[in-house]
Amino acid sequence: MKVFIRGKGETDLSQNDFLAQGGEGSVYAKGSTAFKIYTDKKDMIPLGKIQELSVLTNPNIIRPLDILCDKNNNVIGYTMTYVKDTYALCQLFTKAFRQRNNISPVMAFDLVKKLQDIVKYVHDHHILIVDLNELNILINKKFTDAYLIDVDSVQTPSFHATALMESIRDRHSQPNQFNTGTDWFAFAIVSFNTMIGIHPYKGKHPSIKDMDTRMLKNISVFDKDVSLPGVCYDFSVIPKNYLNWYKALFDDGKRLPPPFDGDIIQVIQKINTIVGNDKFDIKELFDFGEEIDHLSFYNGIEVCVTLNNVFINRKKTHNLKGIFGITPKKNKIVSIFNNELYDLVSGEKYNFTGHTYNTMSYQGRLYNKEDMNICEIQYIEDLQKPIAQNKIVGKVMPNAKLFNGGLVQDLMGTYYISLFPKTGTCYQIKLNDFKGAKIVEGKFENNVLMLNTVNKNGSYDKFIYRFNDDYTEFDLRHIKNIESLGFNFTVLDNGICVHIITDEHLEVFSNKKDSTGLKVINDPIITSDMLLSNNGSQVIFTKGAKVFSLKMK
Repeated sequence: MKVFIRGKGETDLSQNDFLAQGGEGSVYAKGSTAFKIYTDKKDMIPLGKIQELSVLTNPNIIRPLDILCDKNNNVIGYTMTYVKDTYALCQLFTKAFRQRNNISPVMAFDLVKKLQDIVKYVHDHHILIVDLNELNILINKKFTDAYLIDVDSVQTPSFHATALMESIRDRHSQPNQFNTGTDWFAFAIVSFNTMIGIHPYKGKHPSIKDMDTRMLKNISVFDKDVSLPGVCYDFSVIPKNYLNWYKALFDDGKRLPPPFDGDIIQVIQKINTIVGNDKFDIKELFDFGEEIDHLSFYNGIEVCVTLNNVFINRKKTHNLKGIFGITPKKNKIVSIFNNELYDLVSGEKYNFTGHTYNTMSYQGRLYNKEDMNICEIQYIEDLQKPIAQNKIVGKVMPNAKLFNGGLVQDLMGTYYISLFPKTGTCYQIKLNDFKGAKIVEGKFENNVLMLNTVNKNGSYDKFIYRFNDDYTEFDLRHIKNIESLGFNFTVLDNGICVHIITDEHLEVFSNKKDSTGLKVINDPIITSDMLLSNNGSQVIFTKGAKVFSLKMK
């Protein structure tokens, strides 16, 4: 497709340049420039609004720059800055993601403050953001900076706002009436979710089930009758002046700008003694003495990452926190750390010519995406100097995103998943129509794929897939309006999937396509901060600093 940048010449956009498709149009990228092309020219943002947005020169605000035309000089879109390698803010809402990427409460709060500065900057220029939702905020790969995108819908002096996600809409404001107070209310919701891991009007209330009523009645997570999933962070990670501000907005209905200072006081939460009951046999296996980020097993070798250390089989080793794998012959644990490949025991760096900016691990195998290639990292283990090299196992679009165990890509509005269940293989599967919802995260393990999507109203859904042996067919279970993002499941070597949905709810089912057995166990001993893993056919979970085994009686 040929497009013309007004005053600067023409450029060709191909399918390889495609990034994403939304309700209004499609976005492409070449180099450091993104191109938004509207499906219907009538939806194009008014040129007068683009002019009014030009006062926002902050580089963290991604706004329209140059006008795009077709060959007949009809306006069809605009250019903007392309920010590569980012995460949607909602991905940081999950504790598992934060632990996997070593994002501390201090780092999360620093991002909140950066976003707060952006909101104030916009207000200082007499513009309202209005649709300040978690999909319109991007975070860089180092988790040090925030970007505001999709400013088509903001409210400028001459142009009213055009969109608003229901999950951040202020129920105490008149419909379609916006001001700095409604912006700060939206900011409070997404920032609270970033700090604690849940929407401030979710959690379990004994009598009021819907969020809309909770918001109207100012019954937030601070209400004494509301209980939160165990996986949420404690309120102690919020600075005291921000905590008071949240309570003023969520419980008292006030609309105030947030404080502009505050420091986090990190509190180590005490974990009560966990014992089994008539349904579960629970045994404590080990206490690492500090909070566990994540624990995995590679060919029976235990790798545990804690707050300050890395352990192999419970012995402290080099503190090279990263993405881990294992070599197939000598069972050496390797870590991708600071974009280099290391032997975790010796600390020796591998001679590796590929890059490791987009990587993931599955069953001990490391994969990376280089441009349009998906590569499996392989090892030459019989030499004195450790050597690793890439082997191409699949082709993908440049916009493809790696997740825990696989890869997702948007091909002109249709989602495809790439999975790597065996070494040297890559299965690409077309998924169902998500009806405008966006995939925000995924996890694949031993034939079970779970995806979380966000809908236009801000609610989240979970999709659970099971595949046949050659990955040509699957069955699907759709769970609507889940409490919070994140995955907490593991699939044992015998094909049994153990899945904690919410506090007190545990599912057990087979990973076989079309298997009909599904056992749901409700028990207060089950909490969502019991982070599941497995060692073969043994269910393992971590909680705080401790490791436990779990067995059903």
